Amino acid sequence: MRVHYAPLLILLAILLSGCQASYFGLLNATHTQPGVSVQSFEYEADEQLKLDVYRSANTPADAAVLVFIYGGSWRSGERSWYRFIGEALAAEGLIVVIPDYRKYPEVQFPAFVDDAAAAIRFSRDHARSWGGDPDRLFIAGHSAGAHIALLLASDPAYLQRQAMQPGELSGAIGIAGPYDFAPIESRSLRAVFPDRNHEASTQPIHFVDGDEPPILLLHGDADKRVWPRNSERLAARLRSVDVAVELVILPGVSHSSIMKALGETGAAAVPTRALLLDFVRAHSN
Repeated sequence: MRVHYAPLLILLAILLSGCQASYFGLLNATHTQPGVSVQSFEYEADEQLKLDVYRSANTPADAAVLVFIYGGSWRSGERSWYRFIGEALAAEGLIVVIPDYRKYPEVQFPAFVDDAAAAIRFSRDHARSWGGDPDRLFIAGHSAGAHIALLLASDPAYLQRQAMQPGELSGAIGIAGPYDFAPIESRSLRAVFPDRNHEASTQPIHFVDGDEPPILLLHGDADKRVWPRNSERLAARLRSVDVAVELVILPGVSHSSIMKALGETGAAAVPTRALLLDFVRAHSN
């Protein structure tokens, strides 16, 4: 009997997407912030890519702008799923930008990194119209989004195509990200990163040269999806070239709980949100 795998894979993707949508729908329903508004903008007309901008009624003038790149194995995710994060951080006085970007199988590396670079440029250019300060521009990401964020902070090629430099960022925050995962052996990852001859170009750690902005790396020691050694090795490399880097390994924290905690307010059990806010405030002067 011949098994046709393509329809099965499509069905599996649909089921997983439905489960993810339900999970994030519950997070959004149970983590709402009064007084926070959201507006959508198209930042890349050719690809019809959009981003959401979150602001609080109490946002101070010239607020810091944080662009958050969500994860999803470079394959899944929607900006609306992360409303709970946008609202929670905006309630703390930040302008929060959450862009969509193209994913596999529509594109392969490095198209999604170029998309994120375009979102950064759009955010800088429009920061003042949102009440933000273009000179206090931060990028953050979780999982695959952290990989994208740290590539933008370390490899200047992407922002240069947007007439920017990594040094124009006030800081970068990587949350449970893969930064040093070569050689790429997984078939699913190989589909996303197909060029074996230029594998080093996919790894943020290979571009660290001392020109990076200040960096915060957060990881849970119970993360079984992206090993903490990714953050540990990147931090060591950054320190070797005198880049200001903070590494925090959180005990008992998993790959998903470190992200979920970004949207929690009050005295959260996992301090992801507090650590991010402390970093942004420290580097916003």
